[in-house]
This record gives sequence, structure tokens and C-alpha cells, in this order.
Amino acid sequence: MLPTKTRYDFIKNTFFSSIAEFSSVFLYIFAILVARTLGPEDYGIFIFAISFGTIYALFIRFDFLNYLSREIPIDFDKGEEKFCKVLGAQVWLFVLSTSLMIPICLLLPKNAETKIIVLIISGAMVCQAFKTSLRGVLRGLDHFHLDSLIVINERVMLLGLAVISILNSWALFTIAIVFAFVRIFDFIISIIIVCRIAKPKLIAGFKEVIGTIKVAWPFATMMLLFAIYNYCDTIMISFMRNDQEVGYYNIAYQVVEGSQIFPSSITGGLLPLLTIHYLKNMWYSNRLLNFSIEIMFYMAFPLTLFCFIYADGIINFLYGSAYFPSVPALRIIIWSVPFLFLSVIARCAFYAAKQEKMFALIFGSSVVLNMALNFPMIYYFGFLGACVSTIITEISVCIILFIYLRKLSYKYSLLAKAWKPFLVNLFIFGALCFAFLYGVHFLITGIGILFIYLPILYFFKLIKVEDIKMLRATGEMYA
Repeated sequence: MLPTKTRYDFIKNTFFSSIAEFSSVFLYIFAILVARTLGPEDYGIFIFAISFGTIYALFIRFDFLNYLSREIPIDFDKGEEKFCKVLGAQVWLFVLSTSLMIPICLLLPKNAETKIIVLIISGAMVCQAFKTSLRGVLRGLDHFHLDSLIVINERVMLLGLAVISILNSWALFTIAIVFAFVRIFDFIISIIIVCRIAKPKLIAGFKEVIGTIKVAWPFATMMLLFAIYNYCDTIMISFMRNDQEVGYYNIAYQVVEGSQIFPSSITGGLLPLLTIHYLKNMWYSNRLLNFSIEIMFYMAFPLTLFCFIYADGIINFLYGSAYFPSVPALRIIIWSVPFLFLSVIARCAFYAAKQEKMFALIFGSSVVLNMALNFPMIYYFGFLGACVSTIITEISVCIILFIYLRKLSYKYSLLAKAWKPFLVNLFIFGALCFAFLYGVHFLITGIGILFIYLPILYFFKLIKVEDIKMLRATGEMYA
């Protein structure tokens, strides 16, 4: 059992981290309102600028958030010094990245106004990149409440921007300017808060900067791979097709992105237990892995079926009729969700076995596969081809991950864990089709299905309370 103080700190930090995580709903509403304000073409330009600026800022961010979150608690007395070295490294990375970004931006096959918008948005993303080190020092020094505060503050201001923009029908250029102002203002507030805890100053010597980058590189590698995978579709569609298709594609992809909150809510508690018990109690690790796989099926199937059947209602309600061409994209890409959920669980199992490098290699291969598929698929089928490429990639990486898990001594049965969720969701599929044919609004249907689905899981003991208690008891026994 964990000591009382440790358990209290864990619960407290998890509470504040969860608040920050769930505040991402503000970002989702921000995207919806901006999309409705701008329309498909201008929204496509906005998303392209965000994607370009995000990839540029990644080389400044370098995932120093997770680096400082781990390194400062290891050597608490040198936490402030490590923070200052990170700031120095970020300044050098900013200079190098910007010297490459500006010429690339000017050479983009875009009109002058689009290039200006890309530069403005990229500048805003630099503020967010530097802010990650501020968040890292707050987490490392155990001030999770302040970290949560600056995260929520940023997202609330962005939501306010979106509300004002739709009320005043702002143009793209105006939204870009105000977006940059919000990022700058939020960065200033974050600095003021951090200065109460630590004294930021630059330690930018060549030796110190290189040492910091070397240690932080493993964190940055995975961050870069995830970012390239998430944003390469948008950039390729923009170059190979047009900004309007970028808007249509991203509307559908946002639903998939938003669904990741469900597996993330599971892996937050799964990873520590798997890490502790991977070597000393493999039976418990396998039982926990299989239990998590089954939960993913119960989560993924109804979400996939609901979005597939009610795609037109969801798109029209959230984004308006201008985005109706996104409906077939959503109906295609939503089938990647079950494989995405399983891959998140597999990633957790890889990390527990300390096989981050192998996971990075497999995931890096999937990034290459996705880009290779995108070239012919986008060329011939446009943004719908990008949706198909995403599904093929998710299926491929999921299969490879689970094949390799057996080499790490994990034992599981995907078919055994899938058949009960599959049978239950045949009933859910019938209920959804019935509601759709009779014109029931998707919100009413969604709430109704939820009230049906949860009692089914409970009364038919498809997820047993005893199983949860047994896993918890076993975990505490070996903790």
C-alpha cells in the first residue's frame, strides 16, 4: 500500500491533471465556433496555419514539459537550475527553427495573405512552446493546481475569442491576429505565476544546451512522431488539393481526436499498475491488460456505430450545412476508432515493459506508411482518400503492436474479449437504426442509448464488479 501522504498527493495531482485534461472540451468548442464563422475554405487555411505552426513550434517545445516533470523530482534542489537550462535550450532552438521556418513559409505555394496568416499563427504557437517549460517546472515542483490554472485560463480565453468571433462574423485575418494576442497574453500571465515559484533566467552555454537536448531527446522523438502523424494529412491535402478539402477533412478528424479522451482516461490509471507488476506478477498484468482491452471494445463499438449512423446529424448540428461534404469522411474515418483505442492500450503495455524505443520504431513506421498511402489516395480520392489511409494505418499499427506484445510475455485474446461487446452492440446497432429511420434527433438517441447500454452492462454482468475488486485487491497486495 502507498503511504497516506503519497496517496493524498497522487489523488490531488490526478484531480488537477484531470481538470486540465477535460478542459480540452473548450478547445473543441473553439474549433466548432471558428469553423462555423469562417466556412470550409477559410477554416481550411486556418487549420493549415495551425498545423504548420505546430510542427515548427515542436522543435522549440521539444517536450520539455514531460522532461522537467520527471527530472525536477529526481533532483529537487537543482530543479530551478534545470529549468533555466531548458529556457536557454529553447532560445537556441527558437533561433535555429525560425531561421529555417521563415524561408520555408515564404516559399510555400500559397498567396501572400495566407503566408502572412501562417506567420502570425506560427508566432502564437511559439508562445505556447515556451509555455510548456513553464508548465513543466510547475509540475516538477508539485504545483499541479497552478499548472491546471494556466491551462484552463488559456482555453477559456480561446473560447471567448471564438464566441466573440462568431457574434461579430470576424474574417480570417482578424481571428488570426486576436488568436496571437490571446497566446501572448496567456504567456505573460503564465510567466507571472511561475515567477512566484521559481526565478527564470537563461543558462544558454553551448555545453549546457547540448547536454539538456541530449537528455530530453527521447521525449521529443515521440512527440515529433505523434505530431507528424496528426498533421501530415492536413498539410498534404492542402498542397495536393485545396483549402476547402482541408476544412472538410479536419471536421471529421476532430471527432476521432475527441474520442481519445476515453482511452486516455483508462491508461492514466493503467500504466502505473502495469509498470509495477510487469516483472513481479505477470498474471496480474495480463489480467489487467485483458480487462482493459474488453473495456476498450465496450467503449469503441457504440461510439463508432453512433457516429456512423448519425454522421449527417452530428455534422449539421455542430458545424452547419456548409460542412455537409464532411459526412462521408466521418462515416469512413470513424471506423479507425476501435483500432486506435486498442493501440493506446498496447502503447501503455509497451511503456510498462520499458520498450519505448520499440514502440517508437513501430509508430515511426506507421507514420511513414500513412504518408506513403496519402500520396496516391489523396491524389485520386481527395480528403476521402486520406480517411481511408488513416484506417489502413491504424489497422496495420494495431496488428503489429499486438503481435509484438506476445514477445514481451503478455498473454491476451482479442477475439475472446471482443465477442461479448460485439453481440451487445448488435442490439445497440438495431436500436440506432430504428431511431434513425423514425427521425429521432441524434442527441435524444445518444442519451437514450446511454441509459440502455449502461444497465445492460450492469445487469448482465458483462463487466463484473467482482473482477474490478479482485484486480484492485491483487494490485494492493503486490504494491
